[in-house]
This record gives sequence, structure tokens and C-alpha cells, in this order.
Amino acid sequence: EREMTWKQRLYRLLILLGIFAGVSLVLLLTGINCPIRYFTGFSCPGCGMTRACLSLVFGHGDLGERLRLAAQYHPMVFVVPPLLLYAIWGKRPLFGSEKRELAAMYAVCALMLVTYGVRLALHDPVLSMDWQDGQIARVLHALRGGAGF
Repeated sequence: EREMTWKQRLYRLLILLGIFAGVSLVLLLTGINCPIRYFTGFSCPGCGMTRACLSLVFGHGDLGERLRLAAQYHPMVFVVPPLLLYAIWGKRPLFGSEKRELAAMYAVCALMLVTYGVRLALHDPVLSMDWQDGQIARVLHALRGGAGF
């Protein structure tokens, strides 16, 4: 496989940004902040990552305050976005070999799940874990004629 040119990488980035903007617009217009939380009532392991990135880039206050706020929203903000940027623009395969690339992806996924577990155990206020708030539970409730679960 040949190396991508900078034009191909830019094109890929613009497509991703376009998809992100389109999905964000739909979510904004419908009032759905997070589709996973909307349908299930549960926050996903990535919950808070968008707010963390936005607070880093567009936040108020000095850099220290922005870093603190970003870490509050999602502690993995210092790992996942840089890795994604490297995956888009970095040397292929990532980290010099396909084995290292795969190992890094598995490690980041595992770290995301561990972070999620710790956040749940510490009752992180960013996370929501209420099945009754999800649309699936509401639909099931309505189908059962309002009877309890």
C-alpha cells in the first residue's frame, strides 16, 4: 500500500469534518445531545470527550484552567484526540509496524474502558446511568400499556 499524499489526507479530514458537522447539526436540531444516552439512558465510555475537546480549544481562562476543565469532562482527552490526529496524518503504519498499531489501538480501548469503570465507581457527574431516561425504556413502557418493568 502506498503512502497517502497530503491532498488525500486533507480530503479525508474534510470528509470526516463534514460528517461530524452534519451529524452535529441533526443532533442540535432534534435536541439530542448524545444518541447513545438518548436511546439507552446510559452514557458511553466516550461521554464528555466532545466537551473536553471544546474546552481545550475554545474554553475560557488560562491554559491551566482549560486543561483542568477538559480533564474533568473526560480524562482521556489527552490520549484519544492526539492518537486520532496521528492516525489521520501520521506515518503508516502507526508506530512503525502493524503489530504496534494494533497493540496501541487495543491499549487505548482497554484504557477507555478502565477509565469508564473508574468514572462510574466514583459517580462522575458527567455520566448518566438511568435506564428510565432512555427512549427504549419509554417505548417498552408504552407498549406494555404503562405497566412497570
